[in-house]
Amino acid sequence: MSYEKHTVKDLKEVAEYFGVDISSAKGKEAIIAEINADGVEYADAVRLVLAPDEPAEVEEVVAPAQVIDDNTATVVVKMTRKNPTYEAEAHGRVYRFTKENPFVLLREDDADVILEREEGFRVASPKEVREFYG
Repeated sequence: MSYEKHTVKDLKEVAEYFGVDISSAKGKEAIIAEINADGVEYADAVRLVLAPDEPAEVEEVVAPAQVIDDNTATVVVKMTRKNPTYEAEAHGRVYRFTKENPFVLLREDDADVILEREEGFRVASPKEVREFYG
């Protein structure tokens, strides 16, 4: 399924919920383009806005183990985006950020890729991580 089957009113609700700026978007296709450009996953839009009372289709995903040993350089990255959830990929590994858990420990090389490619992420300070989870 896709955004195309929904009304402009529905799409505006999705944009508002996820904090997508559609002020310059004219027409349904432009609104969809802005929502997609902001990284809003269709499944999240359905689950949280378009049909929150319907049971979600569960897709089983088996993630490869992300082994970080003592010799692997790591960094904590914080999501500053307004999205409730966002998945970022680097070197074949997918990292899931949420509003409830905006901090993720990443390999340093993966963090470099995500910070260069994606907007709404930054390196977190140890103090803010402690305060958030403290």
